Amino acid sequence: MLADPFELTRERLAPPERRAEIRRCVDLACVLRRRHWRFARARVIDLSADGMLLSFEGLLDDGAELDVSFKAAEPAIWFDTHATVTRVVHDRRTCDSGRAVGLRFESLSAVARVILRGNLRNCPRPPPLREPPLTLVAKGEDYAVIVRNIL
Repeated sequence: MLADPFELTRERLAPPERRAEIRRCVDLACVLRRRHWRFARARVIDLSADGMLLSFEGLLDDGAELDVSFKAAEPAIWFDTHATVTRVVHDRRTCDSGRAVGLRFESLSAVARVILRGNLRNCPRPPPLREPPLTLVAKGEDYAVIVRNIL
C-alpha cells in the first residue's frame, strides 16, 4: 500500500526533535526554592517530562540546584522535584522573549513523569526560534518530490 504523499511533506516541514522529551507550550506559575532563598515565583514558558524553561528575572548560574513546585495537570496535581539549571537566557538575541532559565528535573518519579507526559500531550509545541543545524537539514530532494515531478 502506498504511503500518504503529504505525510512526507509534513515530516519535512517539522524540524527533527533532538530532545528525548518533546517540549510543550504552557503558561503556569511555579515556585522555586534554594537554600538561601525563601521562595521565588516564576512563569513556566515550556515544559516537558525532563525539564522546563522559566521566565525568571533573578540571578542564577549554570549548575545551580533548586527545588521546584508547579501544578500542571487537571485536576490539580502538584509536582515537586529537585532541578538543576542547565541554561540561562540573557535576552541578548532578537528571538529571545526575555530573561529565562532552563531547568533539568533530577528527582521526578517515573509515575509523575507518565502523568505529566499524558497531560502535556494536548498542549501545542513551541515555535522554533532558529533554523535547525545544517547537519539535520535534508540534502537534495526527497522521494516524494521526485515522484511528484515525474507525474
